Amino acid sequence: MSEQTLLQENHQFQETPTTEVPRRQRDEDLLCLTTAIEQAGEAFLIIDMNLTIRYVNQTFEEMTGYSSNEVKGRPLQILYRDCGDNETFRQIFDILGQEESWTGRMENIRKDGQSFRCEKTISVIRGKGGVIRGYVGIWRDVTEVENLERQLIQAQKMEALATLAGGIAHDFNNILGPIILYSQLGISQHSEGNPSYEFFEQILNAAHRAQKLVDQLLQLGRKNASETPIVFRVHHIVKECLKLLRPSLPVSIHCVLDLAVKDGYVLAEPAHIHQVIMNLCTNAIQAMRKTGGTLTIRLDALSIESVRNQNSFPVKPGKYLHLTVSDTGHGIPVKIINKIFDPFFTTRSNSQGTGLGLAVANNIVTRLGGAIVANSSSGHGATFDVLLPRLDNPVAQIEQRCAHLEQGENERILLVDYDPCVIDSIRLALECLGYQVTACLHGKEALYIFDSDPTEIDLGLINMTLPEISIEGLTASLLERRPTWPIVFFSRNQEIMSTQRLEALGARAFLAEPFHLEQLAQTIKMGLASKEH
Repeated sequence: MSEQTLLQENHQFQETPTTEVPRRQRDEDLLCLTTAIEQAGEAFLIIDMNLTIRYVNQTFEEMTGYSSNEVKGRPLQILYRDCGDNETFRQIFDILGQEESWTGRMENIRKDGQSFRCEKTISVIRGKGGVIRGYVGIWRDVTEVENLERQLIQAQKMEALATLAGGIAHDFNNILGPIILYSQLGISQHSEGNPSYEFFEQILNAAHRAQKLVDQLLQLGRKNASETPIVFRVHHIVKECLKLLRPSLPVSIHCVLDLAVKDGYVLAEPAHIHQVIMNLCTNAIQAMRKTGGTLTIRLDALSIESVRNQNSFPVKPGKYLHLTVSDTGHGIPVKIINKIFDPFFTTRSNSQGTGLGLAVANNIVTRLGGAIVANSSSGHGATFDVLLPRLDNPVAQIEQRCAHLEQGENERILLVDYDPCVIDSIRLALECLGYQVTACLHGKEALYIFDSDPTEIDLGLINMTLPEISIEGLTASLLERRPTWPIVFFSRNQEIMSTQRLEALGARAFLAEPFHLEQLAQTIKMGLASKEH
């Protein structure tokens, strides 16, 4: 709309010109007012008594996607697609018949179909004698503000729960300890079939459920990320979860796995990501338990390029791994979908759920800088989208940290661990320190590799708690082939770190998990140096 046209329309709302002010000065003032309105950060609308749009400014065009020509002369209702808004209009303009202005928030639809939240102030334009001649509306897009408000409210709820959890969980565990012990003693004093045996067994089962509840409370209460985050590929965790779930899946539930990304690295605690995936999958299975259906797990990459994308995912712009868990079950009713991440909210019976699973999962993901978003409607299944911050180039990041550390000389290291995520992170670190790494998941595989040419491997880095084979048996077999071969052990279990046992195993060094790059570099150098002695 041209400035001249706006001047003419503004003139129509004036009853009489002010003769005391020279016409030139009046025109300059109106031009200044027009320019200010056009350049304002809020959207301005002028509406006549018939609720027909007479004028919109540039910010309105940017906010809604409608040009001035598309809306001028058309009814205000074209900006709303919900018939229920007619009642809202009636209430607003009833208020404006008695008050000078109305302020509130409403849902609006852009031209491209995207919805946005808008804070509006609509004021009355009065003419001579106080007669209403029209209305002026000022709109402000508060979509991002409301997203931040929701996040703040959720954070405050979680902080309050963290305080509660920290205050009672440890004491509650102390109470549960004697209950569990006495229940076990009671069971041991009676034979199966005895009524007392069954009573004690029920008490023990209830105590174990309570213990799991306390563990979840403690997980919610942690304000910081795990003390042992590592770099790993998420697809390993997804496959491991599916491997655990498949044996218990009813035949009526079909599972689809789509790993579009296999080199997606994150920095997190693998057990936490495992917990998130298992929780979402078990919820999906529960939703299809009666009717059957399809569980779909997908992992791909997603780039959030602008703040506007926060309408879908409340995260900062950046690169993310996008995990989707969807089902074809009964779905989540619209009226409760905004409550499902609240602590203790559950639609299941007391014996089936505590209402903490999704709250814990949401807490884990948001602490990492990601987000979980649920989309569903009653009877049409549910989809949970999980965004995890993706490490674009983990090798470069680790190499930067390794730059000041003493580098290897291309020595070959045999790495043995049962956890693919741990293997990923340690192998990555060792390669950045200048070593060649041969990794295996089983002790028997390590023996096979070592047998092929034991002189080619300079050092063994072995987890002390391998399944399927004792560490004593594996070490004895390895040292039988090469008695002076240096071995460095590592473990999280503090109880197996005795000096006597390490000496008996022939360990040259020990790494207590979690360990840092500096500790890893120093210990490997120490182990390699010891092979000369």
